[in-house]
Amino acid sequence: MDMSAKLKRFFLALSVVLFVGQSVVKAQTEGEVKRLIDIGKYEEAIAMGQKMLAQDPKNDKIDYLMGRAYFETDRVNEASAWFTKGQGHSSRNPMNFVGAGAVAAYQDNFEKAKLELDKAAGLNVKNDPKTFLALAEAYMAYSTKDKAKAQPFLKEAELYLYKVQKLSPNDAESYVLLGKLYGLQGVEELEQGMYEKAIEKDPAYIYGYFRLGQLFKKQSKFQEAADKFQKAIELDPGFGPVCRAMAEMWILAKKYDKAEENINKYLEIMGGDKGSRIIQMTIYYLGDQFDKTIEIGEKVIIDTNSTLVKRLLAYSYVKKTPPDAAKAMQWFNAYWDAVKTNPKAIIATDYEVYGKAFQLQGNDVEAVKNYELSIEMEKAKGAEGAPNFELYNAVAEMYKEKKDTVKRIYYLRKFVQSNTSGKYQLKENFALGQAYFQIKDFIHADSVFEVMTQKMPDLHIGYSWRGRSNAAQDPGSKQGLALPHYQKVLDLLGNDAEKIAKYKTDFITALRYKAAYLATVTEKFAESRPFWEKILELDPADEDAKKGLEYVKAKGG
Repeated sequence: MDMSAKLKRFFLALSVVLFVGQSVVKAQTEGEVKRLIDIGKYEEAIAMGQKMLAQDPKNDKIDYLMGRAYFETDRVNEASAWFTKGQGHSSRNPMNFVGAGAVAAYQDNFEKAKLELDKAAGLNVKNDPKTFLALAEAYMAYSTKDKAKAQPFLKEAELYLYKVQKLSPNDAESYVLLGKLYGLQGVEELEQGMYEKAIEKDPAYIYGYFRLGQLFKKQSKFQEAADKFQKAIELDPGFGPVCRAMAEMWILAKKYDKAEENINKYLEIMGGDKGSRIIQMTIYYLGDQFDKTIEIGEKVIIDTNSTLVKRLLAYSYVKKTPPDAAKAMQWFNAYWDAVKTNPKAIIATDYEVYGKAFQLQGNDVEAVKNYELSIEMEKAKGAEGAPNFELYNAVAEMYKEKKDTVKRIYYLRKFVQSNTSGKYQLKENFALGQAYFQIKDFIHADSVFEVMTQKMPDLHIGYSWRGRSNAAQDPGSKQGLALPHYQKVLDLLGNDAEKIAKYKTDFITALRYKAAYLATVTEKFAESRPFWEKILELDPADEDAKKGLEYVKAKGG
């Protein structure tokens, strides 16, 4: 798996980001809670919100902000409860209906999302652009990877964004959200254009630079990304998500000193709270610094019941040097127990690494079972899935070590058949052909090597093994089945001294077959003689060639 894919997968598991505007909230204390959420200090925001609610239990605006804080840390059930509570405290405030709609969208329930968000829109009697922006962002909170299923959400979001731009043509946030929408559709050129438009509309709008930096990071344009992130930091030195993004980016660029610098800045800004330490742990994991990941994770887990921390501890004990399968299993047991109530949190990589832990313990049955679960889980996603078919090859190697050739063939075949890249996998196909040959299934062996000769006609090895496979099917060489294949080997190697020296065994095997065929089957003794002589030129000690040469000479050859 490439690093970009890993970042995307693990940070999806960490949080679901739902920005709903940078509007200034009238009450200063509400504004402080919102600011904490916007910069990722979710636990502080929750603590402050709870203190405020102790003084004003029916404050529906704080109910909404509490729901947001829980939603953005992927605690969807708690978020839903707060939004419902807020709706009960005020049926006229659209924002708790927005929150409920975002939860439904995240659960990929378009009908429920639309019902809640239509209610919110109906309550927006003053056509406040900020409420419309929140509605658009809520529609984009869906979690499906199926583009067809996502389309209704995006269509509704787009309508609200266009409405905002009609009401307020210079609203920078609407362009950022439209850029995000294009990004969800995979149209990066338009996405970039919208972020640039947002900056043009408001050069002080931090999210324009931040999202543009994120896009450049995704495209591995690291210096361009760094420039945009730096501008965002200049606008707001206390905006922690920029330092986090910079740390992620320098991990991708393998500049670990810069990553460390930005991790430390991020922790300084965030105050080292649980959420920021979990992010620090995740960044170290993505940089393959597993001992550091474990060191941080085992401290953090004391103060939190985070599913992600348990996952990363389990993974890190598998991947560290040397691995510790027993500790990995301990954390996997804790992880599986944690996700019982939220199976949606499970990702295919969980089964893959769990399988590796079993393999480390020598439990091949459970290892294979989990590798296959990983592959099947990604297959079930359809076009959006990216199964790690290399696991089939890993299983084949496992059975090679155990000298179980039949099972090795089964998984090699699965791996070869899973190839969707169109690129011929020479190593694995060759291994498959040899495995068939090893169990004396010469017909299947020949069919595999035949494909090799078709895919790579200038490579002699496929013809050499076709020769071996056909010779094995033709005892005594009466039919000469191997002859055309060995002749091809002689044609491809015969005029190249360097190749003959390198592939001497293959060349001599081809010479020997042809010499013997001519001498014993067709009895063309004179034609046979040069081939025996060529073998002895290459290997003067070859006893079979000496006997063959003597035989054809005796026959007048």
